[in-house]
Amino acid sequence: MSEQQEREVNRQWSFSVNLSGVNAPTGNKNVEVPEGYYKGEITDCYVNDDKPDRVIFKISITEPVEFAGVIRTEGMTMPRDPEDKVRYYWRGLAESAGYSAAQLDAGEIVLSPDAFHGREVHFHYKPGNKAANERERIGFLPPAAWTRHAQAKGGSALGSGAK
Repeated sequence: MSEQQEREVNRQWSFSVNLSGVNAPTGNKNVEVPEGYYKGEITDCYVNDDKPDRVIFKISITEPVEFAGVIRTEGMTMPRDPEDKVRYYWRGLAESAGYSAAQLDAGEIVLSPDAFHGREVHFHYKPGNKAANERERIGFLPPAAWTRHAQAKGGSALGSGAK
């Protein structure tokens, strides 16, 4: 660095910031993940102020290992009433996260970040297509169904096709 350039930089900078609850980037957000069956861990779940009825889930892939640490995101709308069909998707997520039928059939339950954060989930992932204006999709599956589908794809978690 020249003397002129050295005088134009500030190495005495500082600022105040609260980093509590902020996830560091993994450096692999833009990794292309093919369609297939994956396991992951829910690392974050939250609601944005602009869509207060939609829960966003951050999922860190754990299997297969070649995609371990890659983060994928899915959002789910909260049920609006006792007959809202979105309840089927919440049931799928809860079963995927390891909750038993007995637990889920016990009557009204409370779902919150504590119910999902840190839990392993099983899912089918389909990449989006920006050119066709399609977003990526994650379909949560109960562990037994995930195993059945994954094995049908040749015994591997990876494999294209519909769930």
